[in-house]
Amino acid sequence: MEKSERNTTGASTSCAEQRMRDPLRLAYYCSGHGFGHATRVTAISCHLLTLSKQSSTPSPPIEIIVVSTAPSVVFSECLALGALYRYAEVDPVISQPVAYSVDRKRSLEVLRDFIKHREEKLAEEALWMRSERIDCVLSDAVFLACAAANEAGLPSVLITNFTFDSNWSWLASDIPKDTPWATKNHSPNSTLVPGIPDDSSAYEPLREHDLEPLVSQMRRDYQCADLLYLLPGAIPIPSFSVEPALPATGWVSHSTKSFHPGIVDMLKRYRGSASSIPLHPLVPFPFSTSCTSRQRAIYPAPLIVRHPSPDIFTASGRSRFLESIGVPPHLHGEGVTRILIVSFGGQKFRRPGSANASPSIQSSPELAPETNEVQPHNDIPPLPIGVLEGRIRPHVPHLRASSMSQSLRLWPPGTNDPVLKRRQRHASAPSRMIVTPTQLFIPGAPGPVANPSSPIKHRFPSSIIPTIHEELAESPVAENGGQANAIIPQLLPSSQTWIAVVCGAGDDWGQESDLPEGLYVAPRDIYMPDLMVIGDVLLGKLGYGTVAEAIDSGTPFVYVPRPAIIEELGLKLLLEEQGVGVEFSREKYEDGDWGSAVEEAWTKGAEMKERRRREGNQGVESESKRGKRWRSLW
Repeated sequence: MEKSERNTTGASTSCAEQRMRDPLRLAYYCSGHGFGHATRVTAISCHLLTLSKQSSTPSPPIEIIVVSTAPSVVFSECLALGALYRYAEVDPVISQPVAYSVDRKRSLEVLRDFIKHREEKLAEEALWMRSERIDCVLSDAVFLACAAANEAGLPSVLITNFTFDSNWSWLASDIPKDTPWATKNHSPNSTLVPGIPDDSSAYEPLREHDLEPLVSQMRRDYQCADLLYLLPGAIPIPSFSVEPALPATGWVSHSTKSFHPGIVDMLKRYRGSASSIPLHPLVPFPFSTSCTSRQRAIYPAPLIVRHPSPDIFTASGRSRFLESIGVPPHLHGEGVTRILIVSFGGQKFRRPGSANASPSIQSSPELAPETNEVQPHNDIPPLPIGVLEGRIRPHVPHLRASSMSQSLRLWPPGTNDPVLKRRQRHASAPSRMIVTPTQLFIPGAPGPVANPSSPIKHRFPSSIIPTIHEELAESPVAENGGQANAIIPQLLPSSQTWIAVVCGAGDDWGQESDLPEGLYVAPRDIYMPDLMVIGDVLLGKLGYGTVAEAIDSGTPFVYVPRPAIIEELGLKLLLEEQGVGVEFSREKYEDGDWGSAVEEAWTKGAEMKERRRREGNQGVESESKRGKRWRSLW
């Protein structure tokens, strides 16, 4: 894509020479709805910032300004390479009381308010683009960015696996049962941890006639984009392809709760023959510009994953990593211990019972306000626990559009990398396990249900410490003002020794002494690609980054469904095609009945996992070479 001309004066300077001298200025808009978007924006930004330096042909220098409500710290890798950051509220955020539930009523209010102020936001962003002399706009699912680019007379590129018009449209679906609690023991008079709305009407399907004008505006704004680089695990993009059209409720079968066969066929065409798909026309600029070569097109993009450390496939590397999270040496052997990774994509759930106890009530992960100014990168603070589904490293290979089976790999940092040094400082921190004699608390899970008039008391003396397979524990549910006992089924398989490593826990976890062996909280800034290599099974929710790394590492995935998020259906198809997935009910998750699902996933995925480990870094090198064939984005 050509950059716009800046200076045509001077008889001795050709237009081509001028374009080579002026920097190509990109505004990269990143949705604040979860940190998975930030991982992708960081990866692509790192690539673009190194592209001109590594190119064998003359090319202009590249400058990137990241625009988002996500805090600047989550973009630290690309900021370290010279990207700038600007805080701006550029997209509405679906309200999620817990990691796998949506407050639809609140979400509708948020969307209405955003669309109400759309015109002023649009004018503000277009004015900013002109003042910053932006040449092109990139967007990870921010619809306002595409419309503002059009208003400013600039081309724009969507880089994503879904768009939010589909997600919001799906909130009218009556297929999923979606509440922040799944336990069968939930009673009408009981409440969750303060802050989670105990109101069933908040989770009922929205009316399509309430959503339609709002969603249609989103779709029209997305249609302003010139190009779509479609990531794996995609769902239909109605602002590009004419079919299928919104509403998204028509895409899914009531009987199978999955995409209709025709939708699946369309997704295959996205990957294999996108050029033959009828597209909506370009939205013309509101005024004449020098950009005369505009065209609409869909290009399949590869997985974006990071390289594991070079030694993690060796016994010494495995031992080094496990030691860093506090696992004793006698459990380091691959044939001795199996490892369950528990990760809910950075959605934090604070420990109940403390003065600050509160659930992961958020429209997105908690985002600290920042000034509405472009900020140069100075000092990178340590990344908070779980803000990313894994850290994107700054060393990014060349990219090229090819097939969805290829992947973009990002190498781990060298020994001089400041992020690595921070991770090493945290490696000596003591491990933190998360089982108490009566409770098990996991990030992203809903809080315990309790009648506020009848607080739960410990049934067993504190001197009784259960083992990893011990079944008796107090239920987090209190009914009719009394105590309720429950049997917590087997947490981990008993076929051999299993331990669990929990990612994304807050600093208030693991404070008690005398905790049982077997469960460990990952230290701050853990490098997820290494953990995925040594892990045997992953338990969590389907998010783009988590699914991509599970597939890349060959790790079988036990996932808790999010029925109100239609993006999940595309990721589920990807996991079925290229990985191993086992769907796991929320009720069993909350009851701690994990063992059978973990065992099933390991049985199905053991061969793939062991093959990937045998390949080791040879597989890494092979995939990296193929990933380099995905070249420039334009």
